[in-house]
Amino acid sequence: MGISGKAIYILLFLFQSLAALAQNDLFEVQKVNVGDGLPHRSSYGITQDLSGFIWISTPGGINRYDGYQVKTYNFQALKIGENAYTDLAIDINNRLWFCERQTLNQTVKSGILDTAIDSLYSISQFSKGLFNDSDIISARQSKTLNNVVLLATQQGAIYTYDGSFKKVFDFKKPFADPVICDFSIDGKLLVLSGNELNMIKNGRKVAKP
Repeated sequence: MGISGKAIYILLFLFQSLAALAQNDLFEVQKVNVGDGLPHRSSYGITQDLSGFIWISTPGGINRYDGYQVKTYNFQALKIGENAYTDLAIDINNRLWFCERQTLNQTVKSGILDTAIDSLYSISQFSKGLFNDSDIISARQSKTLNNVVLLATQQGAIYTYDGSFKKVFDFKKPFADPVICDFSIDGKLLVLSGNELNMIKNGRKVAKP
């Protein structure tokens, strides 16, 4: 005897209900706040390193969460502003790059934390003189290229770091506003500064669609 349409409908309903219940168990939600050791309720940036640690930037410093407790690297140790808006990025060697967001008439501070040995490097030290300590105004982790860090300089150049530095474009004029940049899926470099979006392909600006 075949199954009736009504019976099929009931079975489908049951399967969908069971699937919905199963999906509720796929994720475990944890709340981390000042009671767990964060120095502030506000957060400006978050990323996960290659070892699974969660890094959170807050006023007062940068914090590492291991699932149980928070370790804070305070602003004095990192040599950044006490209330700095700090962006975070993890590179191919699991080092944490941090950079204050650019604001008008501010000297942006940035650096690199070697998470394996808790060593702090200045930009000039790490780049062996390629950059001065005040050159980098944006350090962001690519969303399309694994463990690639994109760097924007005061002078208007965009670099990538994937174990070595590569200049991918130079606007040849200083950025007047904060910079956000990344690569699109089809390989274009997208650079947003203020209200201006530029698209670059093969080292040349391309017309916006």
